[in-house]
Amino acid sequence: MTLIISNINIINTFANVSMEAEGTCIEHDYFIINFESYKKYDSSQHTHYKGVNKACTVCEYSHIEYTIREFEDHSFTRSDTHTPGKHHTTFSCSDCFYSYTETYPCPGNPCLIFDSIKDELYE
Repeated sequence: MTLIISNINIINTFANVSMEAEGTCIEHDYFIINFESYKKYDSSQHTHYKGVNKACTVCEYSHIEYTIREFEDHSFTRSDTHTPGKHHTTFSCSDCFYSYTETYPCPGNPCLIFDSIKDELYE
């Protein structure tokens, strides 16, 4: 699974933990990183992951713990372009980068028809 890390908050915290089964050192000295990532779920929602990455500064053993997984609606931004005879409206999610484009016939540039019907299309 590929995760796009869009927001990383580094905490200046080190946690000493006694010997664990993983890694090669006797006592892990963890550097803790909180992170958030997003992945497209479907055309209307994405999955928002919040987690913690613990990385040992001694033996480089690391472990990711997902603390929260939420489904959220996409946060769409809209952009419009025009090619001869067609108007293109692209909707892009600023969190997970999912996008889709709708195309309408249009006789001009500037787009004369689109401006008159866009309120009906996007209500």
